[in-house]
Amino acid sequence: PDRTLSTLCHPDRTLSTLCHPDRTLSTLRHPDRTPSTLCHLDRKFLTAVIPTENFLPAVIPTERSDEGSQDLSHAFEMTSLSIEITSLGVEITNLGVEITNFGIEVTSLGVEMTGTTKSAQITFKYLSNKNNKKSSMKVTPFSPNCGAVVSDLQLATMNDAQLEQLRDAFTEHGLLFFRDQQLPPEEHLRFANRFGKIVVNKFFKTTEESPLIAEVRKEKTQQTNIGGGWHTDHSYDDIPALGSILVARILPETGGNTQFANLAAAYDALPNTLKTRLEGLRAVHSNTHLYGENGLYRFTDLKDQLGGMDRVGDATHPVVITHPQSGRKVLYVNPGHTIQFEGWEFDKSRELLDELYAHVAQPQFTCSFNWQPGSVTFWDNRCTWHQADNDYQGQMRLMHRITLQGSELEAA
Repeated sequence: PDRTLSTLCHPDRTLSTLCHPDRTLSTLRHPDRTPSTLCHLDRKFLTAVIPTENFLPAVIPTERSDEGSQDLSHAFEMTSLSIEITSLGVEITNLGVEITNFGIEVTSLGVEMTGTTKSAQITFKYLSNKNNKKSSMKVTPFSPNCGAVVSDLQLATMNDAQLEQLRDAFTEHGLLFFRDQQLPPEEHLRFANRFGKIVVNKFFKTTEESPLIAEVRKEKTQQTNIGGGWHTDHSYDDIPALGSILVARILPETGGNTQFANLAAAYDALPNTLKTRLEGLRAVHSNTHLYGENGLYRFTDLKDQLGGMDRVGDATHPVVITHPQSGRKVLYVNPGHTIQFEGWEFDKSRELLDELYAHVAQPQFTCSFNWQPGSVTFWDNRCTWHQADNDYQGQMRLMHRITLQGSELEAA
């Protein structure tokens, strides 16, 4: 961002001096704009270049948005800018510059000057984000019904077109895995804010870096882990969470996988008689039995790192929901937080819930993700379960989690 295009050609001379010793290249377009403004991130993005009489129309005024959501709906091309150059013996060929974050390509700067009068052809090409879907990002199914691996993408530096591709993949799969990410806490936050609004967990301690990032921590001396049974994050809230972004910080040498389940695929495979039985049902979700004064975690070695005893509560949601983005029907109950069906006796509720839980936990709907340094997972809490394996006693595991706010769930 701090170097002009010209330094790519020669460290001590500007591009303009290769064209004419007394005039900068920018004066051929506009006296106040240098080519470097196409590369610099701190200036207004691609502001207007005033067309001259014999020059192709230039840029539609558009300002760069720090929110990462500008509407660049116009496209232009500038081609074949010929500059006459005399008596210079210089040869510069095939200088290709690509700035993908904003969809700019500067390609094929071919300057060939070996004698007296030669021409230089410079091609600038800008494509709007709406149309520029060019990306090396790959999305590969992780297992037939459980998640996908996203490769050839860095979450910290992806452009807006890639973000839209990622949204589509998230809607389609509901569970995304990433490897080899450079995602420090500030970039973890920035990615989360680009995708949605952050919601703070009521019970987990937060990191030193930010009160918006929750710690999922197990010390070497602790026996109990957080999230060690199947559950869905924040289903106990009136407005359940959209998703969770989990980043590996400290990992055990072995063990510590996270298992996931696909609740949309599990619903599709239910017998029609059972689907009919679930129509119109609502279920009660709670956190009191886990985080309340007499909750499970208060009697474990995690009690000192969990808070929120005074903020426990219940919520009710439809048992079968329509996913707000994909439109798929999803079974929305989970062993960790669903207590019973609304209006049903507890024992009758447990009988049917246990049948549903056993169905979802079958291998064809589940998968297990092995964490490595640089791993990130992003799951949709509206259509997945997850649980953390507790098979690494005597070793530490530390994860950073950001949860995204969702919307009210609608019955299918």
